[in-house]
Amino acid sequence: MLKEGRPGLTDEQKADMWGRWKAGYSIREICHVLKRTAGAVRMQLGQHGGITPHVRRRSALALTLTEREEISRALCCGRSLRSIAMPSARLGTLGGVLEVALACTLARDI
Repeated sequence: MLKEGRPGLTDEQKADMWGRWKAGYSIREICHVLKRTAGAVRMQLGQHGGITPHVRRRSALALTLTEREEISRALCCGRSLRSIAMPSARLGTLGGVLEVALACTLARDI
């Protein structure tokens, strides 16, 4: 039986759908295998023009959640950006990134 309701697909279903689409399966065959409506499959294929989207990866320069938490707590305590960046070798090399990240965060909050 086809699943009714929200037409979204899980990540596993999307990977399977793209693999089958690339292999030449029809939308009807893909719907039958995934047990989803044609609308759900068409929506995914249509959003990307029938071309498999690139896998998104986080930049190596982006701060991790732990690093952002550390910075946030230190700023709440009144420490300067330089004093926050000094103890950590990674944050020390990214002292300028701290300023940019803080500026972006403050700009969003205003």
